[in-house]
Amino acid sequence: MQPKVFSLIDKAVTEFLTWPPHQTVELTKSLLAEWISDYEKPDVYNWVIELKGEKVPIGNISVVRHRDETLSCDLGYCMGTRWWGNGLMPEA
Repeated sequence: MQPKVFSLIDKAVTEFLTWPPHQTVELTKSLLAEWISDYEKPDVYNWVIELKGEKVPIGNISVVRHRDETLSCDLGYCMGTRWWGNGLMPEA
């Protein structure tokens, strides 16, 4: 079975990310398994973005770098192109 997240990750979505579109479903499954295991770590923050009232992933948002000396961090995010332009990412 293909993870729903795999269908979200295309060239337009990853154009400004640090990683390319996934070439295989297995790569997506491996990444998701890694993210799930990372939830146990107290310094990892990675969340799925869903539409309110639906259990369908449309993207993710995560902390990609911590700076303890300034108590700041950088966020990374992506969302499937189907949902672009609807004001969802600013809300997330």
